[in-house]
Amino acid sequence: MTQHDVALTRSAMWAELVNMKHRAVLRRELNNKEEAAEIGEVLIKVKEELPHGEFTPWVRRDCSFTDRHARNYIRIAQVKRKRVSDFDRCTSIREVLSLGKPQPEEPKRPTRAATLDDLRKVERLRSLRDDPSASEGER
Repeated sequence: MTQHDVALTRSAMWAELVNMKHRAVLRRELNNKEEAAEIGEVLIKVKEELPHGEFTPWVRRDCSFTDRHARNYIRIAQVKRKRVSDFDRCTSIREVLSLGKPQPEEPKRPTRAATLDDLRKVERLRSLRDDPSASEGER
């Protein structure tokens, strides 16, 4: 019996397909969001057809990537379905995955408490500003 005579189960065909596409994504250094979305679509179908609780064991057993990768691929496919314009604007898989995540805040500049000397300077500047007899250079 040759390798071509072996009939693959539906589950094995899915695994073969997603593993092949995953290798293609890795070769392109995570920049092929379209391929990632296709993997996600296949994984969504697999998850829908498997009994409840069997998807994660299937990924661990039959896929060449982790469960986390599987969840990311599914998320990419969902973004492509629901937010096409956002998906199209992204240039990488990382950008697609970052959609909807809060962006890191800019670090606040350190502040210090005002000293008595600072308050005196402010008062002097205010009095100069409000003094009609002060020259333009003093203001």
